[in-house]
Amino acid sequence: MARLNHSLRKIYHTAIPLPLKYGPSFSRKFRAYYDRQSASRDEIESYRLQRLIALVDYAYRHVPYYHKLFDKHGIDPKRIRTLDDFRRIPTLHKDDVVANHDALKSDEFDKFNAVQTVTSATTRDGMVMYRSQEAETIRNAVVWRYWHNLGYRFRDPRVHLTLSNREGEDFMQPHIDMNENSLQFDPRSITYDHAPVIYRQIKEFRPKMIFSQPSNLATLIHYWRLHNLEDIPVAVCCVL
Repeated sequence: MARLNHSLRKIYHTAIPLPLKYGPSFSRKFRAYYDRQSASRDEIESYRLQRLIALVDYAYRHVPYYHKLFDKHGIDPKRIRTLDDFRRIPTLHKDDVVANHDALKSDEFDKFNAVQTVTSATTRDGMVMYRSQEAETIRNAVVWRYWHNLGYRFRDPRVHLTLSNREGEDFMQPHIDMNENSLQFDPRSITYDHAPVIYRQIKEFRPKMIFSQPSNLATLIHYWRLHNLEDIPVAVCCVL
């Protein structure tokens, strides 16, 4: 019965193609970013600078933290026109985010239908962050462009060693996202003591790609090699 329920849930989650589930603008953005790979260096730098200028202007007009910061340092957003100008803006550190969490929200926050996420918890407990729906679509499009370049396709099985479990969930237990067909491990569960369990779970899942920070993957590989465990032939995509 459990296997039947699992099969029915999988059919329910995968009946609609993944690009359609990402929203109506995903396919358009994915194709645009995919095609932009062939752009010239000047075209890429021009596009990047335009996006940065628009971001700085928006931050000053709508984000209390940056409005106060710019005024404090005498930074006029309208004079930010080059990358050298952009470097005048003080670096935002994690401690700044924690101390100014509410002030870093746009005054238009409610209209963005923001997606809540958390950091990977490699340097501190997972910190709550938000992305607008448009930013989430862009992020997905860029990530999938990169994965497609590696030969990975929509709903191929993959393992994540980077995603913190939701609040209230046991971080030692992996989460299966049937929609994405991914097996997700909380970084806090990646320890020497837990390495043999993770090895078995990954091997049974038979992923076509493992997505991880180098440190998390290095912990597992070191243990597996130390105990002469059989290699898992799979592509690895590391993120810093």
